Parts: sequence; C-alpha cells; structure tokens
Amino acid sequence: MATALEGRLQLQSWAEREWNSYRGRMLRGWSNLMASRFGRPVWLVGGALEHAAPRDIDVRVVVSASEFESRFGSWKDWGYSLISLDRQDEQRRWHLEMAKLNRQGAGATQLPVDFQVDPLPEAMKYESKRRRRLDDVNGIVPPWED
Repeated sequence: MATALEGRLQLQSWAEREWNSYRGRMLRGWSNLMASRFGRPVWLVGGALEHAAPRDIDVRVVVSASEFESRFGSWKDWGYSLISLDRQDEQRRWHLEMAKLNRQGAGATQLPVDFQVDPLPEAMKYESKRRRRLDDVNGIVPPWED
C-alpha cells in the first residue's frame, strides 16, 4: 500500500497537489501582496512545478532592467571581490530586501519560500522553463524593456 501511494505522489507535482489546499491558498494570498508591492505578476517556478517534494518554493517577480536598476542598482557586473568594494552596496541592498521578503513569505505561508526579484534580461535566460502565475491581481502586466 505504501509503495502504491508513493508512486501516486510522484505523479503529481507539489503545485498540482497543493494548489487548492490551505498552503496553496496562503501562497497565492502572499503572492497578491507581492504583486501589489512590485506592480508585476508573481510566478511559481522551479522544483514545485516538477517534484512532489521540492526543497523550496521558488517564487519570482520579473521587472524591467530600468525598474531593477532604480531599486537595486546595476546587476550586470555583480560579483564578489576581495580587493574591491565597488557595487557591493547595490548587491547588499538586493540581498537584504530578498532576505526580508523570504522571511515574510515563509512566515505568512509556513512554506520554505525562495523569493527573488529579477531583471527581465536575466529572467529571459529561463524563458523555456515551466512557470505558473500565482497572483490574481487585476491590471498587473508583465514588464517590457524601455
């Protein structure tokens, strides 16, 4: 019996199994807050769409490059250097904001949320991957490049 149930669980991804559950509704409610905050759609990506028991719940908001730069600075040459502090304040600002929102998301949903805001050029690297819109806020449209 246990192996039969285990096989059935493997057929459904976390998102398919939990979409209408309490946890799924809590995740969508928190996603509506993020959509209102950033003015962009909120997407479920990654393992939750592929696996029955994902390590974390990957949630993304994609903004245009200019929106990203106005909030967090240029992402184009992010990287850590032991000899230069250039651009580390911008990186630190993004990391701190994401850490706060991850903690808020995990507290609101009781799920291991991995939330990130990404600039459109970076997000386009993953355009062939599966994604599912989480929010249902009217009037919010995907970003376009300016």
